[in-house]
Amino acid sequence: MKKIIITTAMLFGTTLIYAQKKDAVKSSKEQIVSNEDPHNPLVNGIPYDQYKAKVQTEETQRVAKEASAKIQRKEFLEKEAKINIPPNTNTAEKPKK
Repeated sequence: MKKIIITTAMLFGTTLIYAQKKDAVKSSKEQIVSNEDPHNPLVNGIPYDQYKAKVQTEETQRVAKEASAKIQRKEFLEKEAKINIPPNTNTAEKPKK
């Protein structure tokens, strides 16, 4: 009886080991085919070249907005400097009597 149980356990064990080896060989033969360039890694889910172009366009847009804001601010200050407001006589110092 002991011999039958031991033999059955050994057969079961060798079957499991063989099955694991067979699956390992099958998975090592599989190759994942990718259309992506290995020298162009993904950044935030998009290829690096596209990401770099996107960042550069955003940077140029930001710089252009800052430049236009500076020009508008300069024009506003120049307009303010040109305005001559006469002094208000109510708030000007009155001579003492």
